[in-house]
Amino acid sequence: EVVHIVHLADNLVRRQRIGFSGYHSIADVKVLAAALGVDESGLDGVAKRLPERMEPFCELVGLDDSTGRTLYAESLAKANEELGRVNAELAESNRRLKVRSTCFEALGRFARMLTPHDRVGDVCKAAAAGIRAMLEVECAVAFFLPHSSRFIHAGRAGPSGQDPATTVLDLGRDPDATGLAGLGDGWPTGGMLVATEACEIIWQRAARTPPVKHGQAELVGGTRAELTQDPLWMLPFTCSGGGVGAVLFAAPEQVVRPFKPSSAECEALSTAVGMAVSSAMGRVEAERLNEELLDLNRRMRAGQQEVVRARSISMIAEMAAGAAHELNNPLAVVSGRAQMVQAQTADPKIAREMQIIAEQTQRATRIVTDLMRFAKPEPPDPIEQPLLPVLQRLLQHWAAGSPLRTDQVTVCTVDPVATVYADPEQLTEILTILLANGLEATQPETARLQVNSPSRASDDTVRIVITDNGVGMSPEVLEHAADPFFSNRPAGRGRGLGLSRATRLAEINGGRLWLESTPKIGTAATIELPARAKTECRMANSE
Repeated sequence: EVVHIVHLADNLVRRQRIGFSGYHSIADVKVLAAALGVDESGLDGVAKRLPERMEPFCELVGLDDSTGRTLYAESLAKANEELGRVNAELAESNRRLKVRSTCFEALGRFARMLTPHDRVGDVCKAAAAGIRAMLEVECAVAFFLPHSSRFIHAGRAGPSGQDPATTVLDLGRDPDATGLAGLGDGWPTGGMLVATEACEIIWQRAARTPPVKHGQAELVGGTRAELTQDPLWMLPFTCSGGGVGAVLFAAPEQVVRPFKPSSAECEALSTAVGMAVSSAMGRVEAERLNEELLDLNRRMRAGQQEVVRARSISMIAEMAAGAAHELNNPLAVVSGRAQMVQAQTADPKIAREMQIIAEQTQRATRIVTDLMRFAKPEPPDPIEQPLLPVLQRLLQHWAAGSPLRTDQVTVCTVDPVATVYADPEQLTEILTILLANGLEATQPETARLQVNSPSRASDDTVRIVITDNGVGMSPEVLEHAADPFFSNRPAGRGRGLGLSRATRLAEINGGRLWLESTPKIGTAATIELPARAKTECRMANSE
């Protein structure tokens, strides 16, 4: 029992910070007192009498300059000091927990806004929304500038009720943009920083850059106006794929103070944004590579088809040239003999039959001539000529020689000074063949033919598009429309050499011709030819 009493007394004076008994831990005096049958009021009575009871002991050990009450006051001061220290530690711990909780909430909000298909602008928008909610500021905007790129990706989160927005800003060839890629070098991450001069340069540059997506200019100008009331702050982040960015916002000092540099929570948020941007950049790069591969595959297949077509055309041309050469002499003999018999006979029936033979041999001769013209067209004699007069002469020719009204054939050019470098006669023949095909595919009373040129004088090539509102072509017919001797018309109405010859003439003039058609809607034939001689093109490029 005496041991328990001494143990209780020892803990009681330790709790009052009186003296030192050789150990620091303090037991629960209430539990010790209850074991001895002493209630709480009894403990309070002992504590109140302690200063008085300590005075004789102070005198006994030579502490005459200090009364028991003074010693007790000192012990209370020590106790209060210890309590204050503990409270300060608790307050700091609570502050850190609050900062950590706030950052984790912002990180969670940021993560919930992301999807597997987000672009860089969407990641910036989510980062701006997370920071805005975390700090309860009016507005936040995030931007990202990839290294060696002229584009700034930006996302904004404004007051509640306004949907977050994204945009892409093109820095173009502005000399102010030449050093932007390295502005973020050396930016520390992990906390909120006062917006540096480099960040302000990017912001000002973005503010006067027209956005790529029209109608979103207010994202830059309006946001900048909202970020002028308080100091401008930023949370920097970097992308492992190359590039720097930051979330910008305006806030008073006391709001941002808990998130200053060396904050592990803000560093986690900054790292998360950087990783999300890296993922989006990787996805965009993968899509770009996939598109390039698809385009390369399409071009390769088109090239293979072009090689096969060119080889087929060459073989057909050689065959046609040989056949024409071999047929000309027999046809001349047949025609000559028929004419001789017709001139010598007195029988009208025989004369009529000889006339039919002569006409048909002449028809066969014309076919042979067409074959020769297809197989071995005349070498072109190209000249540079204004495109608009060529099209106007064509319109006048069709207005005079066809049943169409003047309002049924229209000519439209984007640039009246555009030129075309081609053989004038062969160019007219190409356009005539295409217009004839368009008229053949339409009803004369409802036909609409349009000759359109979207090219400008600065282009190296010129395009002429002839469209009709005819019956169009199915994919199967379209695939073989330019093949020699292919015709979708009724038998006897064509030899199938018109489009083939037009294609050949376009190619020998340094251009190409292709068709686009939709059944029951119409067909568009596009001719692409040089706008000027190749030497002039090279001189223009070198200048």
